[in-house]
Amino acid sequence: SDVCSSDLATVDGSGGFGCDFNVEQQLWKDGPLGIFCRAGFGNPDVTIQGGARTQVSGGLVLAGQTDDVFMKSDQAYLAGGVYWMQAADPLAQHAQEWGIELTYVYQLTQTVTLQPDLQFVLNPLQNTESSNAAVFTLQVNCTW
Repeated sequence: SDVCSSDLATVDGSGGFGCDFNVEQQLWKDGPLGIFCRAGFGNPDVTIQGGARTQVSGGLVLAGQTDDVFMKSDQAYLAGGVYWMQAADPLAQHAQEWGIELTYVYQLTQTVTLQPDLQFVLNPLQNTESSNAAVFTLQVNCTW
């Protein structure tokens, strides 16, 4: 995986720089458990469009083929983690956002996977209606 990447961007005539890091590590050879950590930051003039100036996340991943019906493929994994974001916009509803996320990938066929994802968000940066939110998504991935 990428360890570090950087970006240059322009929004409404303002230029800016951002950088993000992604580290993933299997905890032992041929073991099913791994950890991940991601972090990023950017110029607030540019990142204001996405809402976050700084973010950090990390968690655990259970992956690898087993005899269990839900983990029978190399594509299957279960991951859970937490994240924190700092608002880029000084007028944002909340200055900081926290979240907990749980996701799972199930391989339907050789070319199709389903990925349900559940997030609990505390203090959504741009949400003026509520201090908390629950988000569920279902992603279908097709490869050929």
